[in-house]
Amino acid sequence: MRIPLFVVGYVRSGTTLLRAILGSHRDIEMLNEPHLLKALRTAGYEIDGKILPEARPALLKAVRPKHLETVPPEQVKRFLDHPGPMSFKEAYEYLLPKPTGVAVWGEKSPSNVLYMRELHRMYPDALLVYIVRDPRAIMLSYYRKKYKDSLPVLPQLSSVAIRFFASQAMRWAATMKHASAAVSELPKGTVMQLKYEDLVTNTEREIRSICREVGIEFDKDMLDPAKREGEKALQDRTGDTHRLLTSPVNAGRAGSGNELPDWACMIIKKYAGDQAMELGYELPEVGPAMIARLRVNLELAMVENQLRAGVQQQMGRMRV
Repeated sequence: MRIPLFVVGYVRSGTTLLRAILGSHRDIEMLNEPHLLKALRTAGYEIDGKILPEARPALLKAVRPKHLETVPPEQVKRFLDHPGPMSFKEAYEYLLPKPTGVAVWGEKSPSNVLYMRELHRMYPDALLVYIVRDPRAIMLSYYRKKYKDSLPVLPQLSSVAIRFFASQAMRWAATMKHASAAVSELPKGTVMQLKYEDLVTNTEREIRSICREVGIEFDKDMLDPAKREGEKALQDRTGDTHRLLTSPVNAGRAGSGNELPDWACMIIKKYAGDQAMELGYELPEVGPAMIARLRVNLELAMVENQLRAGVQQQMGRMRV
């Protein structure tokens, strides 16, 4: 049995869908987005560090309020009252009580894609399922979530949209580069890499493979969308961000990146093309209209350095 089970991946890459399917198994409980490793690392703690009693109230401020609402008050009190130094792993488990009564427990936090080394050091026997997706589809989905309440509309050429796709392409490329380095360093079998496109086109095959790797029997009910009616992600968010969770898996989503306008594809290829190719996504050459190309290049000439600095600063704050 491989425990814990961690689902990691960039935002909008299918982590929620994968976690929901896995969590439909009667013997698996997957907690939703506590982002505790991010909280510990951004608070300045190293994997081998100690957390003193007087530092714990400040650490709680780095934890997502939404997650703390799910932690029993008595558990938080025990965390604060624990005598003496506390290890990184102890702090993580105090604030993420391991579920009982199931064979496999785990969690999904997109930020954990930057902390795969830490996850392995805390839990050497854990399985990390790392899901990747065409960056064009990721950024289109994220744009719709951020600006259009997840409605299926296409971005219009504007300064805001140009800056959005450029900064997100830079951030995605930096994150994937960091993740790829971690995967290459970790022992063979620690990370199971999965393409979103394979998940939606061959769902049963991919889920069977994960179950086999974890060491539990596949249950066909995992593929029943009705089993996801109580999905916590639906309760935690407003709007239509995850409205498709309770629908059958749509194989057509595998090609959603093809919907993106040429000018946006040009930006993504410029800043993320090499990293995409390393993951098996060869972004096509595109030829946006001359006016659109000039508009994009002019905007990027003015803000590129600023956007790069912002991405570097953000990665630095997360202490990766």
